[in-house]
Amino acid sequence: MPPVPRFGEGAEREINPIQKDCYMADPHPITPQDVVDHVVLRDAQISPDGRYVAFTRRSASKPGTPELPGEIWLADVTTGQSRRFTFGGGTEQYLRWSPDGRRLLFLSDRLHPGQRQLYVIDVDGGEARALTDLRGTMDWPAWSPSGREIAFVHVQEEPHSLIPGADARLASHEHYRRLYAVDVETKAIRPLSPDGYQIHEFAWSPRGDRLAIIAKQGDATPSGWYTAQLYVLDADGEHAEMQQIAHVDKQICAVTWSPDGTQIAYLTSIISDQPLWQGDVCVVGASGGQPRQITPGDTPLSFTKLDWIAPDEIIYSARQLDGTSFGRLTVSTGKIQPLWSDYAMIGDWTVPRISVSKDGGAFAAILERPDMPPQVYAGRLDAAVQPWRQISQFAYPLLRLGKMERTSWRAADGLEIVGHVVYPVGYQPGQRYPTFVQIHGGPAWSWLPHYAVWWEWWYQYLAGQGYLVLLPNIRGSSGRGTAYTEANVPDMGGADFQDVLSGVDHLIALGLADPERLGIGGWSYGGFMTAWAVTQTTRFKVAIMGAGIASWESYYGQNNIRDWQRVYFGSTPYADPVAHRAKSPIAFIHQARTPTLILQGEEDQDVSPTQAREMYTALREMGVETELVTYPREHHPILERQHQLDLLARVLEWCDRYLKG
Repeated sequence: MPPVPRFGEGAEREINPIQKDCYMADPHPITPQDVVDHVVLRDAQISPDGRYVAFTRRSASKPGTPELPGEIWLADVTTGQSRRFTFGGGTEQYLRWSPDGRRLLFLSDRLHPGQRQLYVIDVDGGEARALTDLRGTMDWPAWSPSGREIAFVHVQEEPHSLIPGADARLASHEHYRRLYAVDVETKAIRPLSPDGYQIHEFAWSPRGDRLAIIAKQGDATPSGWYTAQLYVLDADGEHAEMQQIAHVDKQICAVTWSPDGTQIAYLTSIISDQPLWQGDVCVVGASGGQPRQITPGDTPLSFTKLDWIAPDEIIYSARQLDGTSFGRLTVSTGKIQPLWSDYAMIGDWTVPRISVSKDGGAFAAILERPDMPPQVYAGRLDAAVQPWRQISQFAYPLLRLGKMERTSWRAADGLEIVGHVVYPVGYQPGQRYPTFVQIHGGPAWSWLPHYAVWWEWWYQYLAGQGYLVLLPNIRGSSGRGTAYTEANVPDMGGADFQDVLSGVDHLIALGLADPERLGIGGWSYGGFMTAWAVTQTTRFKVAIMGAGIASWESYYGQNNIRDWQRVYFGSTPYADPVAHRAKSPIAFIHQARTPTLILQGEEDQDVSPTQAREMYTALREMGVETELVTYPREHHPILERQHQLDLLARVLEWCDRYLKG
């Protein structure tokens, strides 16, 4: 591959690069500064011929920018070398190869911070060319099989004010996420999907004449995803009609076509968050019919990504409670042939995945382990158990990390629960340690063996300060099949909370945890479980509630994904207020005694800040020691550098105050 020409010779100009790599001479426990300075690798995409891998490299925090800064890198599989490929500044993400492997598309806000546009760049180098100049949000770009067009999802943003300058917004008037296509040469844009359908996901057919679409009719909010249906749309223009080809009663995702275009596969399960793809594999005819689940119901893993590479063969990626894996799936029989499985993470924090070449022979993945930072690797599917070739060489600070290992215990009803224990740095056998239980979000997610340098994952940070940490994958977690993922429906805070307590008892019985120095905390669903814990038991001496739910009754009317609550409860709080109140921490607030730190983004649309304020007010009324810390401009994740530094400092100070003070 020829080197990219420098600026002035037709190349990308270097603007605002991510902080330079560095090694620290002496290994040290994780600090908040390590977290905000960390860089993450995302979205490894192998070229159709398997020769190159493109991927993005992004900051873990925002230095005053609308999105996390990121850039595209390109690696040569043959030489094992990688180099930075774009220098436009801002955020560059969601890259995809053209069918002929000569160009890359990506989204970038390099010209107007916070406003993404669609770009194409030749792999041989040169300046990236903008294909769009739109206002609003843009996602999911995908090449047509011919390479002549790129489809994308776009939401037009317009003022709703009747009087210019009034800056009013009409709550009942939402613009739909519609599907468009742009001509790569002329830049002409044409609508594909009709108005009135919220497009959540799509995939081109192999011939490019149709699109498989996951959409919701009549609901232009993110909440509609929980009841979205599967459609096929002719790709000839805006007058084509959406043809529903199946009725589904659970969430669906990861849609893909068979090579001959006659069938469509997708994943289905009860899923709590749209980005957290997982479920069973189903197949339905592209002209409609009854979907057929092809994977056994007792499969002990959760499928996360599908690549249909041959008439009867799908390459799957999967999440397990104790790691990740990928393999072959025979469509006609449902037979699973694992190719690789390990106590490691492939892909990124949301979806374990590999990228497969067009012929299905080569693959690429981002790989990390609890004690090994992420790098990009490539390999062959027929030799996946052999060592993969490392094709990125990024330097990371030398960190002293706590040993992380799989653990399991029996729940009160006898069910085996799997989790991870993270030992304190400098662990001494025979000594009991202050112990923090961190509950993951979702709940349809799971703790995996990550390289945990991230603002929301406190466990290695606390391990570096002398804490033992339990990461329980309680029932309701993904990675052990759909039945396990759905085992807390509609029992959130019931048996899954008992799984937490039995996990604590397990560590105490092993002589690891100090029963008098126990803490609990988590973000999102982990925040709810924390709020629930402090109203159900006094075993924990400290609690940290991050973006948690205090009242399911009030929560329903305060968020933009409310249908997930209806899915998990089987009702709304208006139809069955007793059921929702029975699982609301606020209903048992008179039992709370545990000092509780509450952390919350002020612009969070998934969990409203009013939930944090309601919990804070109630705890104060009960005389419980509590602090509420809110972060301006932050949504569900906390991404600004100074906010991450503040949050991590407060987490450690709160734990030290009540578990070591």
